[in-house]
Amino acid sequence: QRALQTLRGEARHFLTAALSTPLKAACERLKQVQGAEIQDTTRGKVRKAARSAQRALDIAEQYLNVMNAEYMQRQELRPVDLADVARDVCEHASPMLPAAVEVQQDIESGVTVLGEPGLLSRALANLVENARAHAPAGSTVRVQLCCRDGVAVLSVSDQGPGLPLAMRTRLFERYASGRGDGGNGLGLALVARVARLHGARGGVQTQEGQGTTVSLSIKAIAVSCPASVE
Repeated sequence: QRALQTLRGEARHFLTAALSTPLKAACERLKQVQGAEIQDTTRGKVRKAARSAQRALDIAEQYLNVMNAEYMQRQELRPVDLADVARDVCEHASPMLPAAVEVQQDIESGVTVLGEPGLLSRALANLVENARAHAPAGSTVRVQLCCRDGVAVLSVSDQGPGLPLAMRTRLFERYASGRGDGGNGLGLALVARVARLHGARGGVQTQEGQGTTVSLSIKAIAVSCPASVE
């Protein structure tokens, strides 16, 4: 156990200091260069370098989130307003260019769970970003939160091409990129680990050509959440 803790600390230091810090500095410098007067051919190369550096930074931060979810203990969790988390993620969903995909909210208030707000937010953001990346232009991604029989159900639905049968059983495995888009799969790995940490049940409903819904069901502790009807 002591050796594992040491390795975890070293990995965290590597990701946050040895890797993320210089990558953030590189991203900032590249942004400054893009704002300067340079030749168009050079500008294109700088833009590609900036995208590559940002992607490397995103991967490092995603892996750090996966580690946090992997090693956090349930006793570290605290009451979290899941409605606030869902609304915040929807409001800050990054625009997808060139074609916009609208994010719609159907969020029930007063749904509280025992959790870690940062990890819940990151997991939901990953699902929203994944859905928007595969949704057709002009379509919508729906984020829904409701309470059923004392269980908070958080789901993200898209109108994309759906998942092939081969991917449905391994959607949340680490490094499974989901839809053959060349992703690193860490986003879905984080969702799986966040679900396990929170004792949540994951679900996938999909049909090729008709979209996908990914859901997380977590026991609610809110007084305002309806109890089971006998």
